[in-house]
Amino acid sequence: MTKTTKHTTNFADKSWGARFDTMGDISEAAFERNHEKWTRYGLNRPDFPVARLPLATRYTPDYILEGRYFVEVQGCSPRAGIKLKIEKYVAIETAWHTVMPVLYFFWDSSRNMFVTVPLQDLNKLIKSDQTTLGTFKDPGVEKPYWQLKTNMFEWTHDGEEAGVA
Repeated sequence: MTKTTKHTTNFADKSWGARFDTMGDISEAAFERNHEKWTRYGLNRPDFPVARLPLATRYTPDYILEGRYFVEVQGCSPRAGIKLKIEKYVAIETAWHTVMPVLYFFWDSSRNMFVTVPLQDLNKLIKSDQTTLGTFKDPGVEKPYWQLKTNMFEWTHDGEEAGVA
């Protein structure tokens, strides 16, 4: 009998096509499992290119929660931390947070843990000395992001009761 070893690849190390096929699904499923009274809101891998859309439209938040909050859902990992694309963050802050408060839901699938953070709390953390700056490779351009360490947050295990901000 031959023993096979299952090789797992970090999400970030997968090809763009493989990442695009499941992008957001795992994190969004975790959000849906761990929150009630939500409605899907933003774009979900439309079948047209989004690069020409206005930034506010391209970065529409993923959900409305309890009719009181917009929610942007994002995955992260303890190794890479939380990477907030600056262009997206600014679009959400200037276009959406002015309409209704925005929460960020971060999902760490390697630990099955999540944290829900109000945008104004992220604003404070972005200014801390623990935050670093990096760039994503986007087709044809480098896009800057803020990198936050996961130990800057209090995490909740999947399925545990968690209050909204």
